[in-house]
Amino acid sequence: MKEDLQEPYVQTPCVRICKIEDDVCIGCNRTLDEIRVWMGASSEEKLAILAEVARRDEHRAVNNVNV
Repeated sequence: MKEDLQEPYVQTPCVRICKIEDDVCIGCNRTLDEIRVWMGASSEEKLAILAEVARRDEHRAVNNVNV
């Protein structure tokens, strides 16, 4: 009998601040393409998107230091 395996749930990074600047949402830090594919993406694909979001967050923090 085939086992019914469900993918783990990956929560969206959306914080309902939807404003796009330079092709990236300032709320969730996803690109328009990443937002577009999110609902149909597998858990593995969503985790890859979240890794890119984290990379962008880190890059933004390093480059936007308030002095």
